[in-house]
Amino acid sequence: MMSHFVRVFIWKSLLTILTQKEINCVTLPEVENLYERIFNGYDKRFFPLLNQSETVIVSVKVSVVSINKFDEISGDIDITVVFNMIWEKKRLTWTPSDFGGKTSILIDPQDIWKPQLLLLESFDSVQDIGQTPLFIRLFSNSSVFWSPAIVLSLSCTVDVTYFPFDIQICTMTIGGWAYRHDEIALAVSNSTIDKSFYIENNQWDLLNDSSLHNLTTTDIAPSFTIQLKLKRRSEFFVVYIIIPLIFLGLINNIVFSMPVASGERMSVAVTIFLSFVVYLEMINNNVPESSNPVAFIYVYVLFLLAYSCVILLACLVSLRIYDKAEPVPEKLKTVIKWLRFRFLWRRNRSVVPTSQENKEDVNEVSELPKEDCNDQNDDTAIEKVTTINDITWNLVGKTYDIYVSIILYTCFAVMTGQTFFNLSTNSSFLRPF
Repeated sequence: MMSHFVRVFIWKSLLTILTQKEINCVTLPEVENLYERIFNGYDKRFFPLLNQSETVIVSVKVSVVSINKFDEISGDIDITVVFNMIWEKKRLTWTPSDFGGKTSILIDPQDIWKPQLLLLESFDSVQDIGQTPLFIRLFSNSSVFWSPAIVLSLSCTVDVTYFPFDIQICTMTIGGWAYRHDEIALAVSNSTIDKSFYIENNQWDLLNDSSLHNLTTTDIAPSFTIQLKLKRRSEFFVVYIIIPLIFLGLINNIVFSMPVASGERMSVAVTIFLSFVVYLEMINNNVPESSNPVAFIYVYVLFLLAYSCVILLACLVSLRIYDKAEPVPEKLKTVIKWLRFRFLWRRNRSVVPTSQENKEDVNEVSELPKEDCNDQNDDTAIEKVTTINDITWNLVGKTYDIYVSIILYTCFAVMTGQTFFNLSTNSSFLRPF
C-alpha cells in the first residue's frame, strides 16, 4: 500500500514538472516567426524611430578593461574599452506571449541600425567602434542593448615634468561624425568610468577621477569625451634612480672629512662626478625626449653635476691651502680667528692684567703645551689658539673645509627637499626653461 502511494506521488511530480516545462518552452518555429515578423520590410538605413524627425537618444556607459601599452616616446597608448549603449527602436516591438514568452533576441550587428561612432584621436588610422561583430540584444519593449569591446589605439600628449611621479591625462573624443545634432544625441549615463572589469597594469594606475563628458558645442557632430588619468607607478624609479642619486649626493661632501695625507680626495670626487653622468644616461633612457616642458629630474641631476663640480674645485683649493709653506697673511689670520671662535667654538675668556706684577702670570696662562698645538692629525681636537701668531695654514685648511662642507650640505639639502616635495605633489616651483 505504501509503495503504491509512493509511485503515484512520483508520477504526479513528473507530470507537473513536464507540464511546467512545456508551458515555459520557446520552440524554434516561434523564434523563427519572431525574426521573420521583425525583419519583414525592415530597412536598416532608416533611423529606429517611427517619426524620422525626432532625435535618437543613445545612452552610453564606458568600461575600461585594461591598458595594454603606453609608449611615452611616441605617445601611443592602446587600451581595451567596452561601450555599453542603449537606445530605443520603436519600429521593432512584439508581444512576448505571442512568441512563447520570448522577451529578447540576439541580432547580428550587420542586420540592424546602430550608431556609427569614430575615434577622433586615433594614433594610426580612423577607428570605427561599430566594426565589432558582437551581437546586439533587442528587447520586446523596443530597447536595444549593445556592448561592443574594442582595442583603441590613440595618441596622447605626454607631460613628463614631474617624472617619475607624473600623472598623464589622455583624452579621447568619440563622435558620430556622419550625424547632425538633431538626428542623434549621445548621452553619457555615468560621468565616471566603470572599472568593474579593469585589469591592473604593472606600470600605470588608472585613477578613479577619470571621467566622461558630453560635448554640447553646436559646431561639431554629436560626441562625448573620455578623460583617462594615469598615474605612473614610481616604486621602481625611486629604488633604481632617486635613492642612489640622493646617497651619491650625501657622500659627495664626505671628501672634506677625508685626511689630506691620504691623497684620495680628488679621486673620490671625480668618481662620484662620473657616477652622476652615468645616472643622467639612465634617466635619459627612461624619460621621453621633450624640450617643453623639461622634466624636473633633469634639472635636479644638472644641479648634482654642478654641485659635484663645485666640490671638485673646492677640494683643489683645499689641497692648495694645506700645501702652502709661506706665512699666513695677517688679514687672513684675523678672519680665521674670527670664524673659528665666533661660530665653531666658544671664545676663551680674555685675561687682562690689573698690574705690572700680574703680567708674568698672564703670560704663563697664555702658553700652551706643544703637544696640544702641534697635534694636526686629530681633526676633532679643539685647537687652543689664543694669539693670531698660532694660526697656521693647516688650521686655515680645516676651517675652510668645515665652512665649505656646511654651505654645500645646506644647498644640497634645500634643493633635494624642494625638488622631491614638488615632484611628489605635482606642484611647480622653479619651472625650468
